[in-house]
Amino acid sequence: MAEDQGVNGDLWTEQGAILLQRLGWEKIGDSNIDIEGTDGIKHGIDSLFKYKDFARLLDEGIFVEAKRYKTTSFSPSKIGDWVIKLDHKINEISLDEGFYNTYPAMRETKTRNGLLLLWFSDAKNFPKVEESIQTALEGVNIPKGRIAKSNRLFVMTNPDILRLASVIDVVDHWNSKSGNGKLKFYYPSTFGKPVQEESTLSLEYMYSQFLVGRAEEISNGKVSQSNFVFYFGDNSVDSYEMLHAALIANKAIQNNHKLFIYQYQRDDDFRKIKPDILKIFQGEGYPDVSFEQMNILADLPNWLSNAK
Repeated sequence: MAEDQGVNGDLWTEQGAILLQRLGWEKIGDSNIDIEGTDGIKHGIDSLFKYKDFARLLDEGIFVEAKRYKTTSFSPSKIGDWVIKLDHKINEISLDEGFYNTYPAMRETKTRNGLLLLWFSDAKNFPKVEESIQTALEGVNIPKGRIAKSNRLFVMTNPDILRLASVIDVVDHWNSKSGNGKLKFYYPSTFGKPVQEESTLSLEYMYSQFLVGRAEEISNGKVSQSNFVFYFGDNSVDSYEMLHAALIANKAIQNNHKLFIYQYQRDDDFRKIKPDILKIFQGEGYPDVSFEQMNILADLPNWLSNAK
């Protein structure tokens, strides 16, 4: 039997909600709700969320479907059905006035986003199905992050979920040691909006090859500001040159502020090219550039797996 039935499925719905809330999203209403659409049918939705859109006026509204399986009981063809059904649910529900009367917090949002959180509990076996999952996504012409019809449909599987949990671990670690200074994500100036620093991670940003953060550290009554880069790309000189160019183009890093680069990929040979990479970033007025390694999680972290 598919593991997303019953208790385990409900547990993953709550755990997925906790993950998104830890990234600054606001949960709307209860979990596992039925919402009537314009077709007169009640459509099951695992959870509703919204978050502030830092570039435009309206918040983003998200319909989240959480699925939990074992690799041994999963058929990749299911993904196409789930994505198409989620697209249909969004269209039917978002056009029904009763939805906004029941959930008024969603009224001033762009209810165009669907997110499928697909978790395989036998995580060590995920590589066996990863390629077939990607093929299935491409088969329905809705790969991760691509706009489909009028809605935006996203899929996250184990690697995406664990990467986000690793980001949260770094944020928690920094915030616990930095006094009152909180690490926030950096959003460049777009659509006439000024640069913003927020605790919320947007849906698009979650798929980026790098994230930028800033934080104030308070020590002995003195305040100092640091820049952070969560980097998920390759550890090569060329990749870091492209990273540096992107950071400069987006005015994402500042002179005379310590720069922490958190690496997600492991490379035992990185030490051989580290002096060359340091030269890329130094000379821009940085007093110090520090390379740190993010946790590469094999399974859900305790703060999430122990959540009830």
